[in-house]
Amino acid sequence: MNIKQITLEVRDAIQCSQHVFFVDNGFGVEEYLQSLCPQTTNLSTCYKYGESRRIAYNEMASLVLAGALEKQPVCFAAYGHPSIFVYPTFLIKNIAPLLGLNVKIYPGISAFDTALVDLGLDPGFHGFQMYDATDLVARKRPLQNDVPCLLWQVDVTGIVEYSDRSDLVYNLQRLEAHLSKFYPMNHPITLIHSSSFPLLDAIKHTFPLNELAASARSFNWGGTLYIPPAEIAKVKDEKFVDLMHRKSKKGGYDDRL
Repeated sequence: MNIKQITLEVRDAIQCSQHVFFVDNGFGVEEYLQSLCPQTTNLSTCYKYGESRRIAYNEMASLVLAGALEKQPVCFAAYGHPSIFVYPTFLIKNIAPLLGLNVKIYPGISAFDTALVDLGLDPGFHGFQMYDATDLVARKRPLQNDVPCLLWQVDVTGIVEYSDRSDLVYNLQRLEAHLSKFYPMNHPITLIHSSSFPLLDAIKHTFPLNELAASARSFNWGGTLYIPPAEIAKVKDEKFVDLMHRKSKKGGYDDRL
């Protein structure tokens, strides 16, 4: 969590809370939250080595809901956006009404938002496609190689247990094989870690697709994987573009076409 990216709306919600539950071990995060709310609990301790992450998520949701039943209001502060790859949020949102509790979710800055800035991208030009890496491989989802692609949770591809990376290289080989159906093996891809601290820059590693699995041995894996387009889609509806051109007051084609 980059505390500089916490919105004013979220800060106000934390200040109004009796108890803040959070999941983050970043530098200065706990101290910052304690300056806004006197009672805080770090739920990172719910993770147990070798245990399914789903068990940890269930425990996190249970602790937040129990805290809300004891003293309201409480806040669950997740890093990034609370509705992007944060399963406890899903559990809390769906169980709370059964307990007579109300839930309000505030948007946050996600890894997608920071990746757009760190990579210098604008989805308005060519669109965007995003998938969970495990889901991509398991369902053999097709990719459009003319559309920028972002893969989430690549560092735990096919891994259920917390901190168990013994199968990572093998699983990344499976991911690499699937991606090779849509991209050349020498196609450059970038692993990006957006900054989690105001004084740090984003960390980016760029390497060819055929080094994806081997890269897990080279450096500390994590972050989000960006795959740039292998080609640019051509305009196929020339009549539509011509009509747009004629109706344009400024004249000329849209630079994105």
